[in-house]
Amino acid sequence: AQAPDSGLWLLSESGAVQQVPATGPVRALARPPGLTAPLSLAASRDGALYIATGGAGLWRYEPAPGGRGAWRQFLPALNDTASLSTARLRRLLLSRDGTALWVGTVNGGLCRLDLATQTLRRFPSGLPGETSVPNPAAGAWA
Repeated sequence: AQAPDSGLWLLSESGAVQQVPATGPVRALARPPGLTAPLSLAASRDGALYIATGGAGLWRYEPAPGGRGAWRQFLPALNDTASLSTARLRRLLLSRDGTALWVGTVNGGLCRLDLATQTLRRFPSGLPGETSVPNPAAGAWA
């Protein structure tokens, strides 16, 4: 994922996360033990990194000066429509205006994270299977 400084965030299949700044050395992040099965990542305009997982929900990394950032995990909560609909996620897409993150799930429709308030909203699809963003340039949802 491209970072706001024109650098990159890299994610390996094992869950290792590296920040490749536009200038300066590559930096590996210490990931929390619960971050497993990473599948997709997106960087917001404020520099935060979001990682979708295949069973551990959504993770947010907030960089801080000196390399000491903080991780936050978003998980589903029974009967709470302001939480993820499922922990099994597939794809992430930052909205064109940069104010929201769309989250494609497995059997849980779409979720939208408001980046200013860090609140979630569910959009059930009513369709079985994966809900994702296969072609962001065309704006197609499947």
